[in-house]
Amino acid sequence: MDLGFDLTATEEYSSFDLLPPGEYHVVIDGAEIRQTRGGDNTLSLSYRVMDGQFTNRKAFDNLNLWHHNQQCQQIAMSQLKSIRKSVGLNPNVGGTTEELLGRQMLVKLAIRKDKNDSTKEYQDFKGYKPLGPASSTGAAPMHPVPPQAAQQQAAQQFPWN
Repeated sequence: MDLGFDLTATEEYSSFDLLPPGEYHVVIDGAEIRQTRGGDNTLSLSYRVMDGQFTNRKAFDNLNLWHHNQQCQQIAMSQLKSIRKSVGLNPNVGGTTEELLGRQMLVKLAIRKDKNDSTKEYQDFKGYKPLGPASSTGAAPMHPVPPQAAQQQAAQQFPWN
């Protein structure tokens, strides 16, 4: 079906602007294992900002848990442990992608320039921490937002979801 629009004079929509450096209250609304261009697997996480000026904006993080480089893998394991602790899950087990969905925490974001191309910038995750006071085990008593509810909240804000 022909839509019948001439889009020649229309600017392209760009919604992938990076979030400014700072601390954000987020919910994990996506978690899946993907293959990198190099052939390794990565845990790909997507986060949605829950409040403030950037409510419903997204940030994306890739944890190279199965990387061929051992140091890269150790950094990713450390990040996963911090994430699990911050959302109130046992930080000493890997767990599942499903149990991460709907969990909330604070993330500290920065912007990093590409080493080979100074015109390219990337969102950089500098830290993860619980929203509220930590319990004696170090885990925050979080109540996850069910994945369906998180999607419904986003759909109310963005009709194309």
